[in-house]
Amino acid sequence: MSIPITLDRLSKSFQAGRTENQVLKDITLKFTSDESTAIVGTSGSGKSTLLSIIGILDRQTDGLFFLGERNVSKMKAGELSEVRFNDMGFIFQQYHLVCSLTVLENVLSPLMMRKVEFNKKERAVSLLERVGLKDHLHKLPSQLSGGQQQRVAVARALINQPAWILADEPTGNLDSAAGETILALLLELKEESGCGLIIVTHDMQLAQKMERQILIQDGEILTDERRAIA
Repeated sequence: MSIPITLDRLSKSFQAGRTENQVLKDITLKFTSDESTAIVGTSGSGKSTLLSIIGILDRQTDGLFFLGERNVSKMKAGELSEVRFNDMGFIFQQYHLVCSLTVLENVLSPLMMRKVEFNKKERAVSLLERVGLKDHLHKLPSQLSGGQQQRVAVARALINQPAWILADEPTGNLDSAAGETILALLLELKEESGCGLIIVTHDMQLAQKMERQILIQDGEILTDERRAIA
């Protein structure tokens, strides 16, 4: 089901002693799941902070955040945890796989201690087959290449059938060929599942493969463009 994301005059500040560092300034944006979006900016521009707030890994200082009709800004910690689990699949640049768990166990890890309406193992195996890792279920992360580890992270992000896939520099640790493969996979999975896709990247070539490109600088939106993808 499509669940839009709406940000209204959203800001984020960090306190360092007596100094307040404003990382995001009056961000107003709306995202819908029918388009793929890249948030682009240099290091320190605020793009990863923005994605962390959208992914409910962090909270804004000011402004409003709606997920569909729900006001995320007013939710308490327990509610935020449930929304994050139900609606968000997050992919990190550093993969964040548990080194002592197998590929299959890593994909299943978000479902530990949770009741779901589907067969956990069947879904995990199906996802790993979809990302080309059906022959690596019982390997450890250390036995995989960087591209393969990121594929595990993609499968893990999808295990809870999220409304949104959020990826923070998902190709940043990969060579260009592996990076293009991961991006193509994310776009294919978006189309198959109907979920929304937002990635953060500093790579304009990668961003141009997305339908929408948002450029952020010094915590402010400079441009917000939509382009037809060939």
